[in-house]
This record gives sequence, C-alpha cells and structure tokens, in this order.
Amino acid sequence: MLNNKVHQNRLINRRAFLLLIGKLGLLCMLAGRLFHLQIFQSSKYKILSDKNRVNIVLLIARRGKILDCNGNVLAFNKRAYQIKANKKTLAQNQYVALDLLYDILNFSNEEREQINKKILTSKNLYEVLIMDNISWDKLAAIEENSLNLPGIYIDCMEYRTYTYPLSTSHILGYTAWPNDAERVNLNIEHTRIQIGKRGLEKHFEEDIRGTCGFEKIEVDARGLKVRELDTIPSIPGKDIALSIDVNLQNKLYEMFDDRVGAAILTDVNTGKIKALVSVPGYNINAFPRRISTKDWKALLDNPNLPLVSRASQSLYPPGSIFQLVTVLAALEAGVNPNVTVYCNGKSFMNDTNFSCWNHRGHGNVDMLSAIKYSCNSYIYHLASLIGYNAIFAMARKLGFWRRAVVNLPNELVGNLPTPEWKKRKTKQRWMLGDTLNIAIGQGYITTTPLQLARMITSIANGKQLLQLSLTLDEDGYHKNLNINACYIDFIHQALKDVINNESSGTVYSLRSDKTKLIISGKTGSAQVGSSLQSQAAHGLFVGFSTTNKPEYAVAVILEHGGQIGIKSASAIAKSILIEASTL
Repeated sequence: MLNNKVHQNRLINRRAFLLLIGKLGLLCMLAGRLFHLQIFQSSKYKILSDKNRVNIVLLIARRGKILDCNGNVLAFNKRAYQIKANKKTLAQNQYVALDLLYDILNFSNEEREQINKKILTSKNLYEVLIMDNISWDKLAAIEENSLNLPGIYIDCMEYRTYTYPLSTSHILGYTAWPNDAERVNLNIEHTRIQIGKRGLEKHFEEDIRGTCGFEKIEVDARGLKVRELDTIPSIPGKDIALSIDVNLQNKLYEMFDDRVGAAILTDVNTGKIKALVSVPGYNINAFPRRISTKDWKALLDNPNLPLVSRASQSLYPPGSIFQLVTVLAALEAGVNPNVTVYCNGKSFMNDTNFSCWNHRGHGNVDMLSAIKYSCNSYIYHLASLIGYNAIFAMARKLGFWRRAVVNLPNELVGNLPTPEWKKRKTKQRWMLGDTLNIAIGQGYITTTPLQLARMITSIANGKQLLQLSLTLDEDGYHKNLNINACYIDFIHQALKDVINNESSGTVYSLRSDKTKLIISGKTGSAQVGSSLQSQAAHGLFVGFSTTNKPEYAVAVILEHGGQIGIKSASAIAKSILIEASTL
C-alpha cells in the first residue's frame, strides 16, 4: 500500500515537473518573440504605427505673380477652400460623417449618390474632393461640427487668377492640371500642383512655380491633427515683371471692337513690347478650375479661332508692307531713287501682264512716290533689276524668318520661298513672276504680325536689328542693322509723307493735328487665297511715332477688311501711338 502511494506521488511530481518545464518553455518562447519584435523589428512596426498616426501634408509653393511694367498685377493666386474626405478614416468610422455632412451642405439625393460613388471608386485613400470653393458659412458649419465628422477635412487651395483674362490671354496663357507625361517631364509627383500650359505661364514655368515643402503631423483615430512633428517650408516662385503696360494693352484690345486681328506696340529704342493683342481673346480664368467640356468645345468650334494668337501663330502675306524691303534692297544695290517709271496700271514682262492695284495707273513714279502710292508697277521694275537674291538678303537683314521675340513660346517664323523650296514643294522651277510676287509681298511669302513689328521697330531705330522682348529684365539679341543711314533716312521720309503729305499721302487723315506727334507709316493689303474680292483681303498698317526722334512703333492687321480694313487698321495704329505718347 505504501509503495503504491510512493509510486503515485512520483508520477504526480513528474507530471508537475513536465508541466512546469512546458510552461517555462512557452514563457521563454513568448519572451523571445517579444524580444524579437521589440528589439529586432521595432523599426518596422514603428513605421507601420507611424503610418496609422502620422500624415505627410504637402505645402504647395506659392506661384509667382506676373506684373506689368508699372507693377500692376496681371496674374496672381486666389485662395479657395475645399471639402475633402479621407477614405480610410471614413471606413474606420462606418462612414457616419457623410450623412451629417450632406445635411450641412444641403445636398440632394442625386448629389449624395454621386459623392458616395466617387468615394467608393476613388483609388486615393486620403484625398477625395467633395466640394470646391465653399462659402464662409458652410466652412464655419463644418468647423463647428468637426468632432462629429471623422474623415472629413477642409483643405485650402490657391487657384491662378487673371486680372484681365481676355486682353492678356495670348500673352500670359494659363495654368491647368498636368497630364501624366508632363508630371514625368517636370518631376511633379503630387496631383495638387498646376503648371503653365500656354504663353508666359509655360515659358517661365521653372522660375515661377517655386519649390514645395512638407509638413509631418500626428493625427488621432478620427484623422484630426494632434500636433506638428516636422516642417520643411515651401519656397515661393519668382515674380515676373513684363514690359507690357496694361493700360495700353486694354485700350488696344478695346480698339478692335470685336473685329478679328492683332496688333503690337513696341519701344523703338529698346525693343520692349508695350502691348500685344490678338482678337478675339478667350477667358483664361476658366482653365485653372478645369474648364467644362461644353466651354472647351465652344472654343474649339468658334470660327474666329480665339485660342490662336494671331500675333505670333498666324501666317499672312505681308502685302505692300514688304515693298519697304524691296526698296531698301534696291537702294543698297545702287538703284537711283530719282529715276522714274511710267505706271499705266499694267506691266508686261516675259509676255505676262503684272497689274498694279490701281488699274488706271499712277503715271510717272519715282522711288519716293512709289512708296507713298504703293505702286506695284514700280516695285516690279525694281525686282526685275535687282533679282531675288538681293531681296532675300535684305529681308534677312531686317529679321524676317527668325524668331521676333526672345521669350514668347510657340512663335512661328513664316515662309520665304526660295527656288529650292519651290522645286521641292511644287516640282516647278523658279520664274520671274515668283520674284515679282515676293517683291510686293504676295505669292508664297508669309510672315507674322510680330515679324512686321520687328521690321518697323528696327527701321524706326535705324541702327540696330532689335529682337523684341516681353519682360523688363531680359533683352533680346540686338545687332548692327548694317544698312546705310542715308537709305534709312529715305524710308523715314517716305513713311512720313504717306501720313502727312496732303497731296500724295494715302492715309493723310492719320496726321495728328492736336499733338506735336508726327506719325509715319505704311499701309498694306494682303490677298487671301485666290479670291480677288476686296473684302477677302487683310488690312495692314505698320508705322512709328516721332517727337524729336522715333519713340514707339506699331503693327496692326485686320482680317478680311478690304479697303475699310486698311483704314481701320491705320486708325487703330494712330490711336494707340497717341495714347503711348502721353505716358
């Protein structure tokens, strides 16, 4: 009996010992696992924990302002508030905040369904836009109920705003949201950053955008900010000061009175552009907030092409404005300006009739009167004497078919046809008629209003070929004009007579009786396509103003205006030159 009890006690003790060993083993395993997690994997779980309680907030850099030459603000950033949802926090709280939010915002059932669908389908867990540009009363109501709105937060955005959205549209361009390719090219990782899409906003993107910062904040279970952990401040973008005078810019735009065309006003001493308009313009304020599909389609379907800058992106035959190039080439070739040519309205060369615009003829015409009357017959005579190469060389001296502006993106340079070009394009050889057409600014030749502005600015300056500029701190490339001063003086006198000689001036009405300002200039008419109807022609004017010396130059084009267009273009030029003289 005693032996049985001793044996039984030994079994109990052995079991207790094994159980104790098992418990100790489990405790060791748990301790080892805990040690491994806390020591060896602490950094990993700290990161996972931080992801649940720490948010990284992007601090958008303030985009630099764009100013006119007097410091008037043309483009700036306007603050707007948005309601956004943190999808992850909403889900953790069973989306209880949405019904209250919808009641505060007075959303309809349809609007609620749209937002619910947007939240459910969004791939962004932290930032779903619910409402943009909210009013102050709704902002206050949401802040007041913030404790009952887990996952809902107010975000502040700055949208680009333009003070004069129509008149400056083709200079400034606009900002909008980048596409995927643009994000890669510009190294933009966040979707909240807008970029310049057109105009100077695009050209100066790197300077004007600035550098974003970051804020690390601790949040509670409802996604509300508890404290700030770290901040890297953003660096604002650079302000850009333009040479444009916005008062002249707006007045010049208004002078077109809904007529289609373009105009450029320049300082002849510096090449700075004081005003540049293309009509019609378009509302660039529509783009930073995402232009609607309807409005975008209306712009694309508009027959007057408001998205196209006629100053820099439309190509026109220069018409009789180009006669100035032919005359300068003839003077440089040694042609005597006093020798006369009889114009009876027709010029027969190589058995072909080349008509003057005045079918009755101008009678005996010398070089000076040929410019005054825009006599095609006389210009044909010069072209037959000096040939194509001389005209081409003078056109290059005056800056044609090179960029006219140093800091304007997407500028076209036009076309000066050569014998090689014609052979390549038409499979035909160069004819005398091609040279004669170019001499009067017709045929295959095309240019932009900006290149005409550069030409007349350089002629008015008389010494330098000026590359134009739109900013105060950036000059274009200037070089010696390398044209005899006597020839320039001859052109100045001819252009003065066009306006101020009552007996022979073609636009004598442009003289300025009420001021000491002397306006000199040249009209032009450029045919469109094959139509010979006067209404199909574009009206052109280039000129400059003088007190003691030339000060401002102007180039104006009115599309499809015919003879009325010429007079209207000339009147616009006179008005803006007088306005500029009062500065």
